[in-house]
Amino acid sequence: MLLHRILTALVLIPLVIFGVLYLSTPWIALITGIIIVLGAWEWAGIISIEIIQQLRSVRMELLRNG
Repeated sequence: MLLHRILTALVLIPLVIFGVLYLSTPWIALITGIIIVLGAWEWAGIISIEIIQQLRSVRMELLRNG
């Protein structure tokens, strides 16, 4: 498990550094928004809500952070 986390960090850290240094603000905002939506989707699945409620939860997250 620790090895998996270390490998993930070794892949993601350079991507984040590249993104912060070389991407324009709209691209960073878009990527951040996608990450927030994916996180909301996962969170809705963890708390075991139905698919319709899950979609509503993601939609509310989009509207709140829009």
